[in-house]
Amino acid sequence: MSDIIGVFCFEATWKGWSDEQLSGELRALRGLGVTAVVTETIEPPIRLMEAAGDAGLETHVSVPCFSAHAWPHLVKGMDLHPIQADRSHRRQMEWYTGLVPTDHGYNQALLRRISAVAEARPAGVVLDFIRWPLHWELELRASTPEPDESSFDSTSIASFGTWLDERGIRTDVALDPSLMIGPLRDSWTEFKCDVITSFASDAAESVRAVDAAITVGAFIVPAHHANRRRLVGQDVESLSRCLDVLYPMTYHAILEEPPELVGRITRDVSERSSAPVVPVVQVTADAKVADPWDWGPRFPASELGLVIEEAMGIAPGVVLFAFEGLDEHRRGVVSATLGSLHR
Repeated sequence: MSDIIGVFCFEATWKGWSDEQLSGELRALRGLGVTAVVTETIEPPIRLMEAAGDAGLETHVSVPCFSAHAWPHLVKGMDLHPIQADRSHRRQMEWYTGLVPTDHGYNQALLRRISAVAEARPAGVVLDFIRWPLHWELELRASTPEPDESSFDSTSIASFGTWLDERGIRTDVALDPSLMIGPLRDSWTEFKCDVITSFASDAAESVRAVDAAITVGAFIVPAHHANRRRLVGQDVESLSRCLDVLYPMTYHAILEEPPELVGRITRDVSERSSAPVVPVVQVTADAKVADPWDWGPRFPASELGLVIEEAMGIAPGVVLFAFEGLDEHRRGVVSATLGSLHR
């Protein structure tokens, strides 16, 4: 896999551009030293891919997996709502409602969508929201209480029971949340990781069946290793064995952390991964870009240079999140920082 200097651009942004503007914006990114544009879509972004190719950029397409905001028509009528340990529905946080990752019908439909994106032959496919439910942007802040786990829905509990049986682990009582986060805590965590890794492996196989040249990656939650496994089922070691690249989302301001977070998380993931690791860094927390969501405290453009340097001091590349925050000042910082790093 070639090194990636990417910029994430929201679908609504590039779809709102005229053909002339699309071409101009992409060529301007190439002039900054960017090599790839990343966007999140359900359908293949053919128009963006063609314009990016003309500008000398790769296109990497992010496919949302277990989040209700992405495919509302697909989840309609399906019981995919996460359940908390107290049997209540997990509440929506901002725009985010996680989905249960154990429903066979939904997962098969998702794999078909991923294959359809691969058919367009982007340079890469990135699995997003490939995790058990957690709105980490708010729930992993140091100022917040310990996040609640989910999902204790009937499908996931039944799947966990089968998983236990297959490993010869017997229980004398019916499975319930108190048992799963009590005596069976370690097994429950391993099961959650197996669910996510299994789906990632299936997704990678579906992409490679279309074209083995397409890289397959995943966005990784920026939690400590143990919490990343326990809360969202992302085991970096096993994911890196079936994927080509891992993208830790090191959004320091969103997590209300200093720029050093970027290096700490990138190093932690890199030490456990057998695949390349490319951190995604936050470009801005400006309300004009973030509203109405909470992207943390505003930070100066100079700090963007610091986080890029933190990332590329460890990793072979970086992805900037998001294009919409690249005002003239920040573009200058990106160009100067990338230029100094590549001398």
